[in-house]
Amino acid sequence: MLYHPEHAGKPLAVGGDPEARHGIVLTANYIAKQKGVKTGQALWQAKSACPDLVVVPPRMDLYLQFSSMLREIYGEYLRLGRQDGCISSMKIRKDILKEWKLTEEEVWKNAVENTSLMTPPRIYRWEELLVTPLYSGDDFMNDEKLYFLDRENFAGLCLSTALRTNGAVAVFLPGVAQRLADLLNDSFYIVFTSIHEAMIHAAQNVYPEDLIKVMHDSIKEATSEQDFLTDKLYFYNRNEEKIAQYNPKTAIIDVHFPINPEE
Repeated sequence: MLYHPEHAGKPLAVGGDPEARHGIVLTANYIAKQKGVKTGQALWQAKSACPDLVVVPPRMDLYLQFSSMLREIYGEYLRLGRQDGCISSMKIRKDILKEWKLTEEEVWKNAVENTSLMTPPRIYRWEELLVTPLYSGDDFMNDEKLYFLDRENFAGLCLSTALRTNGAVAVFLPGVAQRLADLLNDSFYIVFTSIHEAMIHAAQNVYPEDLIKVMHDSIKEATSEQDFLTDKLYFYNRNEEKIAQYNPKTAIIDVHFPINPEE
């Protein structure tokens, strides 16, 4: 419309040669789409659906020009990766923070909060996963009902997000680790079986050496290289409210990962 203001308010499409009746619709405005014109449709079909459709030829020079402008904008501000409709990653250059007038800590805090809203954490109980195909997990953070975990008969739970994509991050989302500890009434071990989920085990129920062996076997047999995250065991200390790496040689927790970004 920028280059054809005379067609404002008309059904408009970009396509091949309408006089020769060949070519397809490459794109169309909303007015044309409301009248049945579709991208990829043969021009004669588009004209049949919308007799007053205006067709203009494609301008590759303009396409390349605006594509280049968009790439510069996206490259300067952020980069998004998508798979099956899900956001997989985002990168922000540090020099952009000055233009945003935000600190790294503020951006980190906003990113964590937004992640929690866009892909909220969920508990997936094995018995439900096996018998209920449409089971979408339990909202243990916001459910007002008393969510009770039987620690004595507790074999571990699967923690992920509502999308179950990149769900291993769930344990680092605001309040999640402490909420799990309160439900278990205990500290717990974390086994990252892939980038998509983590297994949570109450500390008093398991031996860490057994978890390490099971974790290594599980990763070897069931985790693809692209989904692999780590083969280290982690521990959440309920009293200190911190996640740390478990060291099997010394049987102590020796690498701390604070939950709060300010720490």
